[in-house]
Amino acid sequence: PYLTPVPYRGKKNEPGYTRYTLEYLAQIRGITNEKLSAISYQNTKKILRIK
Repeated sequence: PYLTPVPYRGKKNEPGYTRYTLEYLAQIRGITNEKLSAISYQNTKKILRIK
């Protein structure tokens, strides 16, 4: 994401902050962080064609 997540808003964005985006999206969807993480991982594998 181009916009730094809430705990670091106003600072330079870094890849390590992706966790906060995942947590927020999981909350919006009403699922656990682990479930959304697993879904994201499977989607990444499909995109990169990894078995």
